[in-house]
Amino acid sequence: MELRERHKVTGDPREVEASSICKEPADDNSDELLRLKQQVHALEQNLLDRALDHEQKLAEQRSMLEAQLASQQNHFSNECEKLWRAISHANMVGRAAPSAHSAAASGVSRPHDPSAASVLRQIYTAVSELP
Repeated sequence: MELRERHKVTGDPREVEASSICKEPADDNSDELLRLKQQVHALEQNLLDRALDHEQKLAEQRSMLEAQLASQQNHFSNECEKLWRAISHANMVGRAAPSAHSAAASGVSRPHDPSAASVLRQIYTAVSELP
């Protein structure tokens, strides 16, 4: 009541409008409230859509990286296999040639050095056990 009396004194129409807005109960069906609810719903939907897009992109990247890793592991395994075969072949050739040459020259064969083949075998075994 004081506010209305003061309005009459000051003549500011905003005071009457503010007082009537404050005194009126909120109407759930009002246009403004409905508009705000729609905006909130649209924002929530936008957030959900973005989250789904983000998850989809992450899944695609994860799949691509897993495929690349599998390919690299396969390539590495193949390269180890080639090296293992090459060293094995070189060891066989090395054993045969010096043994024949040494036996003919001095009668003593050179001892076989398994360290390179052993190391490569360990590498190959480790690579073949990779997931």
